[in-house]
Order: sequence, then C-alpha cells, then structure tokens
Amino acid sequence: MRVLIVGGGIVAVYLANNLKKESSDIEVVILSDEDIKPYDRIHLCRLVDSTVDTKEIRLNLDPTVQLELNQKIINIDKKNKRVFSSKSMFSYDKLVIATGSIPISLFPINGVKNTALFRSILPQKNQTTF
Repeated sequence: MRVLIVGGGIVAVYLANNLKKESSDIEVVILSDEDIKPYDRIHLCRLVDSTVDTKEIRLNLDPTVQLELNQKIINIDKKNKRVFSSKSMFSYDKLVIATGSIPISLFPINGVKNTALFRSILPQKNQTTF
C-alpha cells in the first residue's frame, strides 16, 4: 500500500513514522512545498533570536519515508488516485492532507516595526524579517 501525505509538518512526520512502525511494507511519501526537511514549528521563535538554526529544530523522520520537497500541489485527481505538483505526479492508495493552518493576526501588522506573523520558515505575506 502507498500512503501519500500532503504537508511537511509535525502531523505528517508523526503519521509517517507511526505508519512505518505499524508495517514496514507500507510505502509512505511526504510531499512538502517547503525546500527544507520537516521541522518543529513550535521552535520558530528560537530562530528569531538566533539561539538555534533550522537544522536544530528538524523533526526525526524514518529514513524509509520518501520525502519530496518543493512540491506545490496544483491538482488532486481523486478518481484516478493521483496528486499533481507543479513538477511531478504521484499516485496513491490512501491520501492524507496534513497542510496545517494559516496564521492570522488580530490586527493589521503592515507598517508596524519589529512585528512578524509566521507559521513556517518560508517567507509569507505580511511576514517581517528581523
């Protein structure tokens, strides 16, 4: 069986690792739109004050899980069980969408100095670099 997980966060890694523990015969593929290996978003604030770098907050992923980075999903063909990214096509037996959430602000932060709204290491709209 081939399980395709769309999303590269903690839920994707937790699920992938547990599926592999359950059965090493399950083929697990993670598709992430980021260009770095999955990391613990809880520790993003530690990147702001430079107490760690991105390698230090990476999540441990079973080495038999196939990780596909830079895969922006553009279409899902449920009938034929295929997912299309801007670069590739992936088939699946089971599909899991684990894309997380989008950060929101309680008030507009545009123009406010030393503020940031972030959910990932990737630059986001309305995200300020320190």
